Amino acid sequence: MKLILAITFIGYLSSLVNALDLPMDDDVYIITDKNYGVLFNHTRDTEGAMLLYFYDESVTPQKDYYSEYKKAAKVLARNKEKIYCSKVYKRANYKIATFFKIEETPRIVVINSGEKMLHRYYEEEERTAEDLLFWARRIIAPGPKVFRNMREFKRIFNRGHHLVVGVFEDEQSPECKAFIKGGVICRYVNFAYTLNTTLGEELGLEDPTNAVAFFYKQEMMNHTETKILRKTNSSETIYQFVKENHNLPIDLYTKYSDLYYDSEKMMTLLLFDKIDLSKENKAVSFYRTHLSGIYEDLKNKTQFAVSSEDEWRHLNYLLDTSREVELVARKNQQWYKSLAPVSSSLDPFNFTLVKEFIDDVYYDRIEPFVRSQEPFVKNNTNGIINLVGRNFNEFTNQTGHEFIIMFYVPWNPRCAKFRTELEALANGPLKEIENFHVVQMEADKNYVPPLYQVGEMPTIYFLKDQVKHRPMIYKSGYSRKQMIGFLELYSDLYQAHVGITQEDL
Repeated sequence: MKLILAITFIGYLSSLVNALDLPMDDDVYIITDKNYGVLFNHTRDTEGAMLLYFYDESVTPQKDYYSEYKKAAKVLARNKEKIYCSKVYKRANYKIATFFKIEETPRIVVINSGEKMLHRYYEEEERTAEDLLFWARRIIAPGPKVFRNMREFKRIFNRGHHLVVGVFEDEQSPECKAFIKGGVICRYVNFAYTLNTTLGEELGLEDPTNAVAFFYKQEMMNHTETKILRKTNSSETIYQFVKENHNLPIDLYTKYSDLYYDSEKMMTLLLFDKIDLSKENKAVSFYRTHLSGIYEDLKNKTQFAVSSEDEWRHLNYLLDTSREVELVARKNQQWYKSLAPVSSSLDPFNFTLVKEFIDDVYYDRIEPFVRSQEPFVKNNTNGIINLVGRNFNEFTNQTGHEFIIMFYVPWNPRCAKFRTELEALANGPLKEIENFHVVQMEADKNYVPPLYQVGEMPTIYFLKDQVKHRPMIYKSGYSRKQMIGFLELYSDLYQAHVGITQEDL
């Protein structure tokens, strides 16, 4: 008995190392500068994705976030999805942290084989295991799932609005292989199949072994529509079938249906103020019905959907919403907003306004909406230039210029204190340097571009001409002496002005 227990325990310990010969914390790989390449190569070879959780043990609030991350890792490992979760201790792994430009922790980076091993960052506010799973699965499709009973089928079905189901007798058949490949191609739709033909009958399919069924789940209308495709050994046929049927005229735009839309095509949204889209709502049904009336005339220009700020909280900030329902559009990664209301007491649905708004966006007759204060009449305050959302990018994109940028809120005493130091710099050592600017922007009233991560107030960045795509966050201290020391190291214009050469550094 002792021998058996010892062997079992040794087996348990070996599972902590795993087939990749990497140390693990439950289902999370422990990555260092030295072993990073092992997981990277495995991710690329298996056509998967890897998540890197950067942490610093000295920051206490990270523990709750990491516990949610571990829960997500457990689900991914249990389902054998090719999304590999890992963690990196920032302080001990300088090379990786520097390469990914990790300044604040916790920070999650994903590397995706489907995007030629490029990386991106987790920018969402939500930090639950459920949100992390949803985000990870958006990056790389988990692929077709196998279900063995109706309970497993319902669990897959409830993940989203759309599901393509196949019933096969042989997993090695050309039809089943084509179905699996189709599931990889159609990243925006869930795919599932079973080798239990009796389940096809339970699903209500006539002759289930000769059909691929497409289920459309339309929650607000309380019914499920089923469309049938005769079994095929062509993944391209499956792709075309899904493409033709995956989107009804007016769908619900939620976190779980985001991938069902073509991100390259214009999207027109009716955005509601805090409505739960999982429950039936008369107002939502009313607008969906009326939008359907103009769908045929405008479907070649735009996609249509109904959404809620409960689903996309950042849109409230981004679009500065104030009405019960807003008419907005997204085109080429930019947002547009109708300044006129889509409904009024006299006209509950203004068809003419909607059509004109769509045409104006489609033909570039209106400018993208930018959350912004009005530009300042007095642009310069004691040597500091006041920017707003509307003119921020234009001003800071000037070629050959450098900037100290302060994002602030007027009520914060630290912002007021640091502004005094910046004013002394702007009117002292920096005043005679041509093309060097000290600027400020009120963070809560203006749109802050995604390049800048605004956290504690004030948040300070340094921007130089050669690396406009990569602004440097400043954390060296709030005194003039500390600021000058920073500029001596990083500012080309300051170095040239005071005569510092590279040999001096």
